[in-house]
Amino acid sequence: MAKQTKSSFLSLTFFYWAPVCVWAGVIFYLSNLPADDLPSWEIPYLDKGVHAVEFGILAFLFLRGAVATFLGQTMRFQCLLTVMAVFFYALLDEYHQSFVLGRVTDVYDLVADSIGIFFALFLAKNRLTRALN
Repeated sequence: MAKQTKSSFLSLTFFYWAPVCVWAGVIFYLSNLPADDLPSWEIPYLDKGVHAVEFGILAFLFLRGAVATFLGQTMRFQCLLTVMAVFFYALLDEYHQSFVLGRVTDVYDLVADSIGIFFALFLAKNRLTRALN
C-alpha cells in the first residue's frame, strides 16, 4: 500500500508540479539575460504584455497543481495560494533583475505580472467551475 502511495505521489509531482518548476526556470533564464541580449520592442509596452503572459502561464500551471494536490480545499484557498506564491516569485524575479547587467527593477513589470496572474486565475477558475458542474 505504501508503494502505491509513493507511486501516486511521484506521478502527482511529476505531472502537475514539474511544469511549474520548468516554467519558473524559463522565467528565471529570461530574467537573467543582460539587457543587450534582449530584443528591442518596436511596439510600446509590449514588454509588459510579455510579463503578463509569462506570469499568467505560471499562475495557470500553479493553480492546476494546487487543485490536484489540495483536493479537500476550496477553490478560494487554491486561488489565494496561487496568487501568493506566484506574486512572491514575481517579486523575487524583479529583485533578481536588479543584479543583471543592464536590467532594473520596475514596479510596472510587477503590475503587469499581477494582471497576468489575475487574468489567468479568472479564466482558469471559470473553466474549472464549468467542468466540475
